[in-house]
Amino acid sequence: MPNSVIAALMPLTGEGGGVTYGNDRRQLACGPVVAAGHIRRADTSVVPTLMSLVGNSTVAALMYDSGEDAATSVRAYRDSLSRGARALVGPSYSSITKNLALLGGIDQIPICSYWASSPSLSPTHHEDDFPYFGRTYPSDVIATPALLKTIKALGWTNVAVIYTNNAYGIDYAEGLSSNAPSLGVNVHARFDFEENDADSIRVAVKKLSESGTNIFVAISSGDADLSTIFYEAESQGIVGERFAWLTTDSVTGARQSYGLRARQLMNGTINFYASGAGSDGYKRFSNAWTASTDADCANEDVFNVNETAVFSSKPFVNAAFAYDCVVALAAAMYVAGANASGAQVFEAFTNVSFEGATGTVAFEPNGDRLASTVRYAVDVWRNSGSELSATSVGSFDMSSSYTSSDDSITWPTDEYAPPDAFCSSEDYEPIVSDCTGMQRKVTFSWKAGCNCTIGRSLVTEGGVRPVDTAIDCEYLQRDQPVVYVMYSLAALAMLLFVVALVLLVRLRRAHAVRLGQPLFLCVMAVGGVVALVPIFLIPGEPGVANCFAPTVVAVFGFSLTFGCLLLKTYRIYRIWEAAKLLKRVALTAESMARRLCVLLLIDAVVLVAWGLVALPHATVELEDVSGVGLVAMKSCTSGMASDSFLAGTYLYKMALTLVMCYMAFHTRNMSADFSEGKFLFISSHELLFCSLIIVPLTHTSVTPTYKFVLQSIGLLLVTSVCISLTLGTKIRLALLGTTATEEESRTSERVERAASEVDFYRRTGQQLSESSGQPSEDSFTKKHDDHAALVAKVGLLSAHNAVLKEQIKVLTKAEAAPPASSAV
Repeated sequence: MPNSVIAALMPLTGEGGGVTYGNDRRQLACGPVVAAGHIRRADTSVVPTLMSLVGNSTVAALMYDSGEDAATSVRAYRDSLSRGARALVGPSYSSITKNLALLGGIDQIPICSYWASSPSLSPTHHEDDFPYFGRTYPSDVIATPALLKTIKALGWTNVAVIYTNNAYGIDYAEGLSSNAPSLGVNVHARFDFEENDADSIRVAVKKLSESGTNIFVAISSGDADLSTIFYEAESQGIVGERFAWLTTDSVTGARQSYGLRARQLMNGTINFYASGAGSDGYKRFSNAWTASTDADCANEDVFNVNETAVFSSKPFVNAAFAYDCVVALAAAMYVAGANASGAQVFEAFTNVSFEGATGTVAFEPNGDRLASTVRYAVDVWRNSGSELSATSVGSFDMSSSYTSSDDSITWPTDEYAPPDAFCSSEDYEPIVSDCTGMQRKVTFSWKAGCNCTIGRSLVTEGGVRPVDTAIDCEYLQRDQPVVYVMYSLAALAMLLFVVALVLLVRLRRAHAVRLGQPLFLCVMAVGGVVALVPIFLIPGEPGVANCFAPTVVAVFGFSLTFGCLLLKTYRIYRIWEAAKLLKRVALTAESMARRLCVLLLIDAVVLVAWGLVALPHATVELEDVSGVGLVAMKSCTSGMASDSFLAGTYLYKMALTLVMCYMAFHTRNMSADFSEGKFLFISSHELLFCSLIIVPLTHTSVTPTYKFVLQSIGLLLVTSVCISLTLGTKIRLALLGTTATEEESRTSERVERAASEVDFYRRTGQQLSESSGQPSEDSFTKKHDDHAALVAKVGLLSAHNAVLKEQIKVLTKAEAAPPASSAV
């Protein structure tokens, strides 16, 4: 049976057992077991004075997986005590070690750590909390000035620090900042991040890139976080030949957990960590290690050593510190005696000294490693296969400071500059020209008073100033080809409308024009001209002429043109209803004109209220343009109140259009002279189509050019179709000197005459087929006379039919006035 039992808590897995680490951690776990075996066998291959230290005592090492988790470590601690453990080796992280050191103080269990380096664990800092904590691994009280001296020796005097927000990271970063001034190094910035939190790492690295330094110290407690740091550093452009990264002892390059891209980014990173490598003791330890067999690391199924290659390669560096912990604790328990208290054992521990696996091992009275016995390795990580391999480039000890072992490396130059020396987007401003060819040229120039010196060149040359570019104009210029095209079409249409107006005035006494109410026909022609005026007002720089005027003119043009069309349809519809009921209806031209004036008055009231409450006006607003920044854009500003007026006007006009479509549908088959029903029907539905399709399209996110084209086409289409169908028909009939009814009657007569002739020949053809012999000349003469008589009778019947139609019209007319004032 062993004299003493020592528990060893080893980080074989991470995240409470969720992640299994590689061979380096298994080597670490075997360090205490090998030490216990050497004590049992009195093997002095590593510690020459081992027998004088431990006598004939024996030690058993209980291996536990700490899982790098506080709860798992506490359970292991409790289980080891139940199995007779008198001392504890481990755990690894300072944050977890605090929990066990606190329990050890309560239970009087001496603890020796092989990796925890936080100064807050030293009894001098928390004497009442951790009275039984010691370590063979040096405190960061020693590490931080040693790292700063190494940084200075490499030619750097300016650094920035990024660190994990835990006990280890906070103490290490604080140690660097507090020691830097006295050692001639400037720590210009420190940025912390939360463990396993990519977002906080992203923020910290972003700040790091803005610190003005190119030498960075990364204090990360885990490999995953370190990988994330380098991924973010790449995105911020702070990795490469111009930048130097140093990592501390909490991570190791021998991990297989780094991805390929992470290893590539870490290539050339400096790793500064405590190591016994280079000492005679470490050489002895390495030799003994490679001579060991799997049996020398037998454990109780924590891991199967037979399935690993623990002893086939040089040992993980911290395995030597764990080895020395076991020897120091065993020596303390031997000196203190079998029945000694924890306090007695710990006091004996602080007085132990020997040549161990990490060189000379000795302790301060508080249990920390004696500074004069500490040595640090300076390695460079190289991407090699599936791992990062460490290449030694130097070392540091307290007596000779930094010693280089590879002078062939050219380190990056310290390029520190104050933050305001680095040019950024805040140092330049865009200068945007006026619109030319529907483009606004954007040139970038440095702001007045800008003192930055780094990055003043263009981005294409490695600087930060963007290359000059161009953005689309926010309004349609009048000198564009599409504007000239629409101007030409609108002018042509307006000219045709004026010609139609002149013809209507000259032909006003023609029966066809009088039947169509000349006043309304002329007003429609004027309305068509007015409705096309907005096409000339819309283009150009936003101003009074094109912010509200196009809307005003379009509204009145609509009412003049389609108001007449609506009232004509309304009058026909009323007469049609009265005819069905055999009633008379009185709708004079004067009454219809008053109704048109009411429509115009409603428009005027709405537009005046609109202008008083929410008049659209030209403004200049800052708009964030991608790749440029804030640009002053000219536009017609309306606001919610103005938009409400616009929507209300649309709905009002839409309602009138729907009513007109309804009435035109019912009167579409009435006499052409009387109603132009089918033409009104076509015009009203064409207006409805433009209202439902084209108008909404003009309010979508389209360019000023497309919007203008849609607006122009809509106005041209609506007015041209309507006026062509309504006025064109009347003018044609007037020029021919007829009316639609007369033209229709003649057409009917021709059709009836043709039908009669066909019927006549059909009947005479039957008579000929029944007679025998050849017809005589008298028979032909008689047949011709019969045909002439029949045609004459058909003509009389057609004339009589026309008279009957006129009489029906008279009976259904709205009033007894002459046709010039009562017909439509």
